[in-house]
Amino acid sequence: MLKETSPLLVKYQNNWIGYALLTIVTGFIYVLLIHGSYWLYNVLASRRKVWTFVVFGLYAFVVYIFILAVVTILIFVHLGISMKDKAALQEALGGVFVTWVYTLLFIAVRAYRQNQRRERALILQKTQAELQTLKAQVNPHFMFNTLNNLYGSALAGDTDRTAAGIEQLSSVMRHMTEASQQDLIPIEQEVRFVEDTVELHRMRVPNTDTIQIRTRIDWDEKPAQIAPLLLNPLIENAFKYGISVQYPCFVRIQMQIENGNLDAVIENSLVPRTGLEKGTGLGLANVRQRLALVYPNRHSLEIREANDQFRVHLQIKL
Repeated sequence: MLKETSPLLVKYQNNWIGYALLTIVTGFIYVLLIHGSYWLYNVLASRRKVWTFVVFGLYAFVVYIFILAVVTILIFVHLGISMKDKAALQEALGGVFVTWVYTLLFIAVRAYRQNQRRERALILQKTQAELQTLKAQVNPHFMFNTLNNLYGSALAGDTDRTAAGIEQLSSVMRHMTEASQQDLIPIEQEVRFVEDTVELHRMRVPNTDTIQIRTRIDWDEKPAQIAPLLLNPLIENAFKYGISVQYPCFVRIQMQIENGNLDAVIENSLVPRTGLEKGTGLGLANVRQRLALVYPNRHSLEIREANDQFRVHLQIKL
């Protein structure tokens, strides 16, 4: 009766230690297969393309079953159990089916829980971003300096510069108010925000040879979306810690958006600062957190500080 049920138990009925060791080894092999399949799912799912899910579906329903069958057969052959034995074949197929079903359930549960955690983190992060945006909206230092420059240009009779500044300030404030309510926005809106923000900062500093502000943005005009206000902390940091009326300084911003890929380099000089003026690093920490949540496995962020220069290189697959 036992032989008809499980040839494996028959082989080890008088060697329970050997059976235990065999169970541990085979269990380890199947665990590797299960977690390897989950790793493959994460790699493909992170690309968020239809074809990646098609590939994983083919793997899960064809390739993975084949792999399980081969591994199971090799184990039985190694044990000297003939697959021509009907009971052995049934036991092998049963093991393949159980492992296959368990793997799919394991991936489904883990993926669901991971998505739930990510959604909760995104909600929390979005709330924090909205609070930071509200603080930025009422930042008296930024607002007063910008308005003072507009007032000065108005008194000087430079109506074109005043009108352009008011339009840029309005655009920046509108973008900060509306964009913070959305998860993703068209890339052209963020590009316009960056351009307007840089121009407002340019208005606030004297037009001298010792201060250099350079911006270059190349966009192939193909539709793409980006997390709103993602670049704002990087630009604000560059102007906050890289511009001074007392020392030669510079800010350089280069952005290229091509085929749904963003490549941005933001560089600034490091001018001497007092202890009260030094930053806390929270802006960069928030950028890292948002990138990890919104673009997992789809971005790189390199930050370097050398020779009195600060350089941020950001790449994102939008």
